[in-house]
Amino acid sequence: MGTLMAVSIEPYREFIFVLIGGLCATVGGIISAWYQTRTARKKKMEETIGVQQVELYRKALSLIVMVRSKFLQDTLENTLKFMEVNDSWFWDNQIFLPSQFSNQWRTIDLELRSLLRKRQSAARDSDNDAKGDFVDQLEAYIRKVADRAEKDLRRRLKLKPIKVKRLKRPKG
Repeated sequence: MGTLMAVSIEPYREFIFVLIGGLCATVGGIISAWYQTRTARKKKMEETIGVQQVELYRKALSLIVMVRSKFLQDTLENTLKFMEVNDSWFWDNQIFLPSQFSNQWRTIDLELRSLLRKRQSAARDSDNDAKGDFVDQLEAYIRKVADRAEKDLRRRLKLKPIKVKRLKRPKG
């Protein structure tokens, strides 16, 4: 009776190895497909965020260039109106903008308001020399902050700075 119970695995050995190999290949395929799907989703998300970020930086760059231009060529009131019109865009997108740009935008806004008050005060008072110097310093500071904001955004977008060649004045 003892000989009937001892069944040999030898004929099934190859089949068992093929079955184990098939199971390992199936599990490996499932893990591979899961990993590829996960990394593809992550990459797609990063690309989408990158495209949106470039669009935001592009818009921010155009806004800061317009603020600089208005500050140099228009009235303070019109420059402030322009900033107020675009403030809702700024606040809606502030979380996606570089913190340095956000700080610079707010600084320009606050300093423009301060400059407007100083100019109005200087027009009423007789001590115009001291206030005039401060107003000049404030204007230079606002230009500097706007320049830094533009340079930072251009660097992030990998854009070269715009260099305007001026006509040289003749000597004499």
